[in-house]
Amino acid sequence: MGQRHPYLIFGPAMNTFAMGEELTRLLSEELPGAVALRHELHAAPELSHHEMATRERVISAIDAEATMVAGKSLLFSAEAEARPVVVLRAEMDGLPIQEDTNVSWTSRGRVMHACGHDVHMAGLVAAMRAVRRLEPALPVAATALFQHSEESYPSGAKEVVQAGALEGVAAVIGCHVHPDLPWGWVAADPGAVNAAADFFRVKVRGTAGHTAYPHEARDAISSLCQIVTSVQVVAAHSINPLHGHVVSFGYIRGGEAPNAFPASAEAGGSLRALDLEDRKTLRSLIEQVATDIAHAWGCDAEMELVSGEPALFNDPRLAAAARHRLPMVGLRTGKEMRSCGSDDFGFFSEAAPTLMMFLGVGGALLGPQVPLHHPGFLPNDDVVGAIAKAYLAGLVGASDVCGDKPA
Repeated sequence: MGQRHPYLIFGPAMNTFAMGEELTRLLSEELPGAVALRHELHAAPELSHHEMATRERVISAIDAEATMVAGKSLLFSAEAEARPVVVLRAEMDGLPIQEDTNVSWTSRGRVMHACGHDVHMAGLVAAMRAVRRLEPALPVAATALFQHSEESYPSGAKEVVQAGALEGVAAVIGCHVHPDLPWGWVAADPGAVNAAADFFRVKVRGTAGHTAYPHEARDAISSLCQIVTSVQVVAAHSINPLHGHVVSFGYIRGGEAPNAFPASAEAGGSLRALDLEDRKTLRSLIEQVATDIAHAWGCDAEMELVSGEPALFNDPRLAAAARHRLPMVGLRTGKEMRSCGSDDFGFFSEAAPTLMMFLGVGGALLGPQVPLHHPGFLPNDDVVGAIAKAYLAGLVGASDVCGDKPA
């Protein structure tokens, strides 16, 4: 493609079934390099908003020009030429976790790719290298987005959207490994598949005093304990039990002496919901319960809320098209995957039609079966190829859906 090879152009010369077969063949030639890249990325993870070396390694691996988006993400340009643009996304950041594995390419510091982002990046690099080797074949223009800061705030996806990078985009495709699905199965379900997530803090103010004289104090700790238990009970009775939602507290603290009432106590947690109205209900419910219970104890309560990711919504047409194309690349479908986990890919759902697939790695870990974000989470190298195939199936499926639309 000469000077044009930074651009990933598809034309109508080849039907999508033939395209899928040819991309799969080309991908097999890219996988050894992708596995070696995965090892490099895994051994040198970087925290959110600090993915500088990771960006440079990705640019080198794809060997194409890229645009910096929001100052930290990479978007490889697509020359649309009146074709719809399809974005394939992978995340770049690691987690502040000390790795506990025995491979030679383990991370030696206190940062780890414990959520599969190393696999996602390596798989997407392989997929895009295969795409770039193919002459005009699909009626869409494909580009890769390597996104910063999926794991912490401020959200990288939100910053990408605010920068206008997805304006006019026809579809955004993502794929994430997940140990709760069997190895080789891919879930591509329509509708909400990940929950919206918000974080909150409840602070109760009472009056300090001696525990021998409770009538002379206002017990902030007892008030807060009632709030913690009541919020979860009231939430369970206020939301349709068939709607996915979770209210959880992650910490509670207050006081230092066993014989003294502290003047204040606080607790913090998260609320998650798949439904927008349920999210609104839970937000107001927590504040109302906290205020009412605190008043009953003669205390005051205040709630601080940090808005997190919106629910991640899969476009039904993209989901159906991907399920149709996944067997073409040797992956199985049929297992549903929805969870109250969250992903800032949900911000993309608010800006463009999106599809997030989940690739099962249950039984494909190098150590014991463990969850995401565990110090021992380590998919085997075969997962790199499976992720790459899922990206390609999503791309071909998006071509089925978007290929007849103008850019």
